Amino acid sequence: FPFLVGFFSPDILYIAKYKVHRKHIENDLLQAIIIMNNAFKSGRSITQAIDLVGAELDGAIAKEFRKMSSELSFGLSVDVVFERFAERIELEEVNYLTASLSILNRTGGNIIKVFSSIEESLFSKKKLWLELESLTSSSKLIMYVLFCVPIAFVIFVSVINPDYFLP
Repeated sequence: FPFLVGFFSPDILYIAKYKVHRKHIENDLLQAIIIMNNAFKSGRSITQAIDLVGAELDGAIAKEFRKMSSELSFGLSVDVVFERFAERIELEEVNYLTASLSILNRTGGNIIKVFSSIEESLFSKKKLWLELESLTSSSKLIMYVLFCVPIAFVIFVSVINPDYFLP
């Protein structure tokens, strides 16, 4: 048994750490898009907006944007940089952002309107997700209580009367 615990514990820790990292990126992505949209509204370029997000935010998303900024400074195109970002992050929203920027770079268009619509859709998606979590939280609490009550009852009875469950 100790060998199994020792064998699987690094994987379990890695998966838990990855989930926390991914949650931080999901939470900070909306802030990054808001900062980029405000940068576009003030007349900055995509490269300057990426630099601004890397400077303004902290955490995992800032590291990713700093990595994107360094890739741009090494001469990669904006399309390639965002495609690599989407491959690293693997979020649906990032794929949507990458496709939008790729189309904008090829055809031209109003980047402010596109980023405003992306910002609005991400905000509404996050709002719906939080509303769903608030609606299901009471059900989850009831489930945990109903799962723990029989176990607690058995432990309580075993402590009070150790011979109760003996045949």
